[in-house]
Amino acid sequence: MKLSHCLTFALSVFCFSSVAEKVKTPVKTFVITHVSHPGIEKYNQLIREMYQSIGYKVRFIPTPVLRGLSLVNDGIVDADSFRIKPSLTGFDNLITVMPPVKNLELILVCVKGVPCTRNVLQQESTQVISSKGVISLISDKGFAANIVLSERNDLVLDLLKAGRYYYATYIVDKQFKQKLVKEFNIVELANPYFYHVINKKHKLLLRELENKLSILINKLNNE
Repeated sequence: MKLSHCLTFALSVFCFSSVAEKVKTPVKTFVITHVSHPGIEKYNQLIREMYQSIGYKVRFIPTPVLRGLSLVNDGIVDADSFRIKPSLTGFDNLITVMPPVKNLELILVCVKGVPCTRNVLQQESTQVISSKGVISLISDKGFAANIVLSERNDLVLDLLKAGRYYYATYIVDKQFKQKLVKEFNIVELANPYFYHVINKKHKLLLRELENKLSILINKLNNE
């Protein structure tokens, strides 16, 4: 009788252990927006590695500039890859993750054959494709040009190539800048820092994210 009880208990423990092994806690997926830009993927990879290092999956969604921030601010998605701080004005539910992901360059892109200096931005007759966040970086420098607002960074260069417009502001890193100079003339305007942004509902993750991000950025800079 005692042997029978022991056997039954042992089988129960084995079955319970087997079931426990099969039932795993689902891995949370962070949904992250990002602007559509030809050079964004390597920075998205950095963000992906940061979240994976603390046990999260990541799904990226390309969105128009302001739409992405609105989705994060409203809690519909969890984060945005990276943004300049002036573009966050008015979004009260956003937290910037330190340190900045990257110091990039804001440039004026000009179709070849037209004047290409800062002075063209001081002329009301000049039409420049840009976005609200970018304009905030240079609006205090005598900016008088006629702004053609575009929230689709992936279309800007195509509009210039098609001859629809002659000027546009654009964010680049050194590598992408080298590609642009083959087709356009460019002028440096500013060097803003870009920050990863999360909804404040994830504020308890902030310290851990910042620690992991610092490690990854140091590793990237030393390669």
